[in-house]
Amino acid sequence: MSGKKVLKYVGIGFAGLIVISAIMTAGGDEAEAAPATETPAVETPAAANAPVVPASKWNYSDEKDKMSGETKYFAFIDADQLLNFEFPYDGGSTASLQIRNEEKSTDVMFLISKGQIVTGNAIDGGTTRVKFDDEKPMMVNVSYPSDHSTDVIFLSPTKKIVDKMKTAKKFLIEVEFYDEGIRQIEFDVDKLEWNH
Repeated sequence: MSGKKVLKYVGIGFAGLIVISAIMTAGGDEAEAAPATETPAVETPAAANAPVVPASKWNYSDEKDKMSGETKYFAFIDADQLLNFEFPYDGGSTASLQIRNEEKSTDVMFLISKGQIVTGNAIDGGTTRVKFDDEKPMMVNVSYPSDHSTDVIFLSPTKKIVDKMKTAKKFLIEVEFYDEGIRQIEFDVDKLEWNH
């Protein structure tokens, strides 16, 4: 065999080795890259699939009375929306509900951050409508505090109102305000915890 033919076969063989090497290298890269593109199966705990339970909007506090030594307990919540009044009470007024237990007596109060509540002429004179969830509206008694403040009223019968709040999700109350008429204020009372 001539020298030219030998060189020709060696050249072809060498070119073949280069092609085979390139194919092997490319195949190896794909094999190495494959695990990176695959997402490993992860078992999701059952708790992760559970529905999200919204937190309660109620806030709680307590304080010790220095005179009697008794502990006072409070639960309070703000209304879903601000009340908008004319001057001088403009700028948004926050309506709140508060449950208070002191000296083994419980009170339910409706308060506003600014404005004047109208209940009638006498401290213990007046009623208003309230509604729990989709139940029929019911009448409750309202009264001013002994200091005649007009930004808070007491609601009764206390036990009935508190018991219904503990099982209701929504509480709607009608309140009349000085020069503003009657407004309906809604509270998200879901998940009230009250054992006092």
